[in-house]
Amino acid sequence: MKRTLYIFFTFLFLFTSPVFPQVITTALPFLLIGASPTTNGMGELSSVESNDPMLGIANPGHIGLQSLTTYASANLYENKTQWLPIFGLSDLYYQANAGMLGVHSGDFIPTAPNIGLGFAYSKVLMNLGEFIQTNETGQEVGSWQAYEYSENHTYSIGVDYFVRLGLGYTSKRIISHLAPVGTDSAGKATINDKFSAHDIGAVLTVPVLDIISQTMSTPLKFVSLFLPTFDITTSYSLNNIGGNVTYMDGSQSDPFPRTVNAGYSLRAGVVLEMRNQTFEIASVMLGREAQDYLVRWTSNGTWEYLPASLHDINIMDNLIKGKENSNVLLRKGWSWSLFDIATFRYGSNREIGRAFNTRGYSLRFTTVFRLLDIFFSNQDAETPIGFIAKHLDAQYNYAEYEGLDGSPINGTTFTSISISLK
Repeated sequence: MKRTLYIFFTFLFLFTSPVFPQVITTALPFLLIGASPTTNGMGELSSVESNDPMLGIANPGHIGLQSLTTYASANLYENKTQWLPIFGLSDLYYQANAGMLGVHSGDFIPTAPNIGLGFAYSKVLMNLGEFIQTNETGQEVGSWQAYEYSENHTYSIGVDYFVRLGLGYTSKRIISHLAPVGTDSAGKATINDKFSAHDIGAVLTVPVLDIISQTMSTPLKFVSLFLPTFDITTSYSLNNIGGNVTYMDGSQSDPFPRTVNAGYSLRAGVVLEMRNQTFEIASVMLGREAQDYLVRWTSNGTWEYLPASLHDINIMDNLIKGKENSNVLLRKGWSWSLFDIATFRYGSNREIGRAFNTRGYSLRFTTVFRLLDIFFSNQDAETPIGFIAKHLDAQYNYAEYEGLDGSPINGTTFTSISISLK
């Protein structure tokens, strides 16, 4: 579908709107969009422990944690996400896919601390559609396809010794193809610039009740089969670390959307342990995450990157008390799960120009194999059903944005299918 440039500038407006006093203008704003449907349902909260490889886009430390238990996993969008659905433009869309491979020492040296190595590949695409090119009199003389995408390679390590720690690094190759200026190898006018950036991140999970059980050398079970769980997960990441973004004029440049992110989540649940299978009866999770831009513009139109620190993020006010302010962007999310089959998620996101609430859910397909193995399989021998139940996981994920104050982001939906081999 052909359209004029106002749609593109509307897309940029979502990230530079004066809805918030802290107005930040950067290049490549698509890098700020939450990719994972599993966490987008919780306000794009990424400070959670999950087997979703798409979380590595937000924080590469997640891949290290996943490598401790997972050999391979993938999360693929089922449909393209219609961006700015209020305009009804079918070729203005966002899409992401991710996969990871992991290996861990626990299978070979079970008595030593478990160490995992993980590698992940992901790609995020913002397709801006087909644009009309006109001459001075307004006559159509051609068109061009505009898009931006990032290919990401993540390298990570995980350690499991009482606590679980994941550390990771992501290298990004970014293509920005926006407007017909310049000349490519075929002689066609275009802007098609390549940029590089990287992320670093850490994720730490403290399984409180597991540590107590190990210290006492006695599982904290009740009614012999039920095991309570309580985990605290914290995360920290620096995203989109790069130089500057310059298209045609080398004297004019814009910064990357460099951010610092810090957050935590609390998760409590009850697990049934029977016949070498674990089955989560119920769980609840809640968390908060703060983000700050490490870019500062001056009154004369120049900019500079700020030091890599928490900057304006206040752990007590923003993360513990959940207070919002004009300098820090706050995400809040919570979820509850039943019978290891369904997870329901809710959240809010107060970002620059993108204030919205969220909701979503996941449905796990392989739980039925676990149930069959628990109640019908031979306890002394692993069956094909038992193997599938223990090593394979698959689920459907859905998330939806509810934009506030008539935001064009209202009604944006994300759907994906994820699968993992443990």
